[in-house]
Amino acid sequence: MNNVLSENTQCAPTEFHAHTVFKKEKQKILAGIGRRGCLKKHQILMFGPDSEGKFRYAEAQSIRCKNVSVKHAYAGQTCTVEIKLSKFAQEKLGTIQN
Repeated sequence: MNNVLSENTQCAPTEFHAHTVFKKEKQKILAGIGRRGCLKKHQILMFGPDSEGKFRYAEAQSIRCKNVSVKHAYAGQTCTVEIKLSKFAQEKLGTIQN
């Protein structure tokens, strides 16, 4: 039997639906479920759209599934993702009402 979730598996584009946002110092932690593809640690993601219809870039700093640190999260898995916003996104967040 082949391992379907091996690291060599090609993934569809990532789609992650966040249902809760936590703040930890200057980091944001998103809790949600993977809807499509696979989410990888240090992957650059686009979050949005915001109230202006724009997307923001962020890096997935860490991923945790059931409170265990993992390198990947696949479609159908519930996990938390600690993100680091790009410098451009951090500058713009000061002017956006959340």
